[in-house]
Amino acid sequence: YLAGLNIFVASLMFGFAYGYYHLLLKPLATRNHFEATVGTVLVTVGTLMMLSDVTAKLAGATQRNIPLRLEALEFGEIVVSTTQLLILAGIVALTVVMHLTLKHTWFGRAIRAVTQDATGAQICGVQSVRMKALTFAFGSATVAVAAVLYVLSFPVDPTMGFGLTVKAFTIIVVGGVGNLPGALLAGV
Repeated sequence: YLAGLNIFVASLMFGFAYGYYHLLLKPLATRNHFEATVGTVLVTVGTLMMLSDVTAKLAGATQRNIPLRLEALEFGEIVVSTTQLLILAGIVALTVVMHLTLKHTWFGRAIRAVTQDATGAQICGVQSVRMKALTFAFGSATVAVAAVLYVLSFPVDPTMGFGLTVKAFTIIVVGGVGNLPGALLAGV
């Protein structure tokens, strides 16, 4: 059940994010660096606020979660939640898949090439705009899987996105920008 939910949510978010990038973020690339950066922040934060309001209107503003009732494991006097172990295993697996994808696949090399020098990557045959959209979609799908794992343990409501975004940025900075294992350790 959980794997099917993750696949469905990740696929849905991948498609949404790919279209979102082309519709709202790609036009900002024609601006100068400062305007593009500020515009991207304003567009994404504005979208967060709108989605929070729409979600609150459609689903209600009360907290909800997906209760997963699993047996707890006991090791003498130590009790370990099986749900928490499942979530930890999911996070580790997701991090490993992301790390391997970014380090050992053509897709990962293309992402790094576009990040380092979009024009140079394009000269070498990488479609920079398409790669940026795919990267945004891939990241959004990954966040969707993480969100499903999060909601197994904590209640969520439509207005909590901004606080989680601040936590995520803190984890990225502490773990090191672009360092997935570091981000995993900082998150723990």
